[in-house]
Amino acid sequence: MATDEDTKLISYIADKNKTYEAEIKFGSQTDTYDLEGEIINFSTNKIEKKDLIKIIEWLEAQDSQIPPIYSAKKIDGIRSYELARKKIKVDLKPQKIKVENVKIEKFNFDEQTLKIVLSVSNGTFIRSLANDLAIAFNTYGHLISLKRIIISDFNISLLNNKEFVKIENAPAFAISTIFLAAKEIKKLKNGFSIKTFLDLKDNEEYLIADEENKANILGIVYFKDNEIKVKKLFGNKLTKY
Repeated sequence: MATDEDTKLISYIADKNKTYEAEIKFGSQTDTYDLEGEIINFSTNKIEKKDLIKIIEWLEAQDSQIPPIYSAKKIDGIRSYELARKKIKVDLKPQKIKVENVKIEKFNFDEQTLKIVLSVSNGTFIRSLANDLAIAFNTYGHLISLKRIIISDFNISLLNNKEFVKIENAPAFAISTIFLAAKEIKKLKNGFSIKTFLDLKDNEEYLIADEENKANILGIVYFKDNEIKVKKLFGNKLTKY
């Protein structure tokens, strides 16, 4: 998992295709499509080893899905899960998705569990895939574990490394980076705003880095009233300033 400070950068990576390790339990369906919900259906039908190739093919053929009703999707300004909890009928529209690079990690016939690794487009609900997959193979199922591994080609599991594996070099951040002198970074660290003549957009957010070490992202700022102001700084990277 990413450390708290490095996680702040992940949301700024553009085109966030994600790779997950997911585990599905077949034989029962929950109202949330995962372990958090109540079991609403059972099936004695079994997934067999001979089904695994077809499961990969089915997953990689998916190009749309209906999000789970217990989700943050909004209907007329109200989150879907709020309506679902009140037993109000929720009608969510299908959304486009992409699923690729599906690999079977482990299949246990006796326990009817399947662990897979798959890459999906941003906004894909893995628990919906688990639910729909089970139904497609004439049974029920729900997601029992989910671990995000990669975002936009950046392996977040590597953040356990002491070197932080240069998350700042992940391809294509969604916002621009500006490079500051050490004395300017020190002022920001000490709680001050700094005047600048850089051509920046008002109220726009930017990543900041030391002009002497452009690969090392130190925080997130915004520009307002001709000043650079702090939004988030990464304290563990500012000890030298």
